[in-house]
Amino acid sequence: MKFVFLDYNLKYLAKSTMPNWLLYYVRGMRSLISSWTYWSAYVFKNGRANPPLAIAIEVTYRCNLTCAMCPQAIDLKNPESILRAQMKENDELKTEEIIRVINEAGKLGVKRVTVTGGEAFIRRDIMDILTAIKKNHMVCYVISNGGVMKEDQAREVVKMGIDKITFSLDGPEEIHNMIRQNKNQFHNLLNAVRMIQSEKKAQNKNVPDLTLSTTLSALNAHRVSELVEIAAKEKANINFGFLFYTTKEMEERTNKMFPPTGGKIEDQDIPMQIRSVDVNVLSKEIEKAKNMAERLGIKINIQPYITAPEDLYNRFHNDRHAYVHHCFYPWYAMRLNPYGDVYPCQMNIKMGNVRERPLAELWNNDIYVKFRQELRRVGIWPKCAKCCVLKDKLWDKLPNMRWWWDKK
Repeated sequence: MKFVFLDYNLKYLAKSTMPNWLLYYVRGMRSLISSWTYWSAYVFKNGRANPPLAIAIEVTYRCNLTCAMCPQAIDLKNPESILRAQMKENDELKTEEIIRVINEAGKLGVKRVTVTGGEAFIRRDIMDILTAIKKNHMVCYVISNGGVMKEDQAREVVKMGIDKITFSLDGPEEIHNMIRQNKNQFHNLLNAVRMIQSEKKAQNKNVPDLTLSTTLSALNAHRVSELVEIAAKEKANINFGFLFYTTKEMEERTNKMFPPTGGKIEDQDIPMQIRSVDVNVLSKEIEKAKNMAERLGIKINIQPYITAPEDLYNRFHNDRHAYVHHCFYPWYAMRLNPYGDVYPCQMNIKMGNVRERPLAELWNNDIYVKFRQELRRVGIWPKCAKCCVLKDKLWDKLPNMRWWWDKK
């Protein structure tokens, strides 16, 4: 009898054995327990934060696709695009610069690094970047469209123990290719998924955990239940997220309160035909997907968890409605753009540049502190109402203790 050593990540082994209802409960408990880290600073530190838990590194804005619902792709079609000028005028961080930032993040106490783009695997040094993250013993998530991954890269991400890869899947083949505006993208995506799954089997590993993530919009709302069967066939999880958008009115109100100064300045006013979702159809599709996932044993995640037609209507058709009205994200996470600018989120406030200052100095500098103080005062900014980070009702239930920080 041959003994086979299984090099399994225990977290994802446990996740794979849980039914969906238990997984939602565990996620809720984990969210509650971890909230102390940022809530305590929110209340008692007057704009300063405890060491960050997470950083999202946008290694490039270059992409092999021009997706129909992507704010970046839409913005870059505009001859007056600020983002296009930013990409043309600035040099991306070099390999050694990104690795230095990763080392700084490890010393600062960051637990999780998310690598994204653009398309991360366009960078020729992407494997060096991922290796540096794992050498610092940090959890590493990668977001990709799967269109350019090579076989040797699939082998290496499994070998080095990348924790999770999220691939974008927006519909069955004809819809996915239409949204991604590439007739081969569905095939390329599945090829990437299968290369990784094959390597996991060959190396007796259960990571990267693979999730197929869908951006729900009017382009695919009528076919999303079909994605569960695709996920089941590929032995992956499925995630439903909602289209993020702003409007000119939301932008103008926000800019009067706190104007953008950097980060990733793109036009996020998605065309109406993309966000005009038939909420009754989508509600039925989500329920069908949930039932199918239960039957097929697939892990399904809906962020935020809204399924009823009236709630979906507010999400897509009521611009001022927000699922959550208090944001804690800048108290535990930051973003880094390809040119070294640190910024908090889609608010696009430049906090400084890692070519000029280390992360530790930027995290609680005067600009960051002022931004957090203002955010604490307003709850969320008008343009943030549809932000994907606002997915946890716990944030509205945590005591604000305004009486405490109002007296400061």
